[in-house]
Amino acid sequence: MAPVWASPGSPGVAVAFVTYAQGGVASNNFAGIQTGTATGATFVATSTAVPDLRSGTHEVSVAVTGGGLVVTIDGSALFTTPVAGIPATSLVGFSGATGGLTDIHTVSGLHIAY
Repeated sequence: MAPVWASPGSPGVAVAFVTYAQGGVASNNFAGIQTGTATGATFVATSTAVPDLRSGTHEVSVAVTGGGLVVTIDGSALFTTPVAGIPATSLVGFSGATGGLTDIHTVSGLHIAY
């Protein structure tokens, strides 16, 4: 599941939660912040020090600050990462995939504030 911020025609920023190992991500329990364009993305911060993402429900907070992104999971700080280029007017979206597994990705209690 990855919340993504982007403006049409501009670079994007994503917070990724990975539960299935895939190209470029060797872990099946992984979180990261990516930046990129339509032609490719690069992780600017990564961590495998996250709770078991395939077990139970987790509360995630992603805050856009003047200096970048602050990400917490289950109340614990995961990333405080400088990320340039998040415009004041952005599009927010979510994507999810199951890889070779049958995970269910659910977003609830979404709150977006400006």
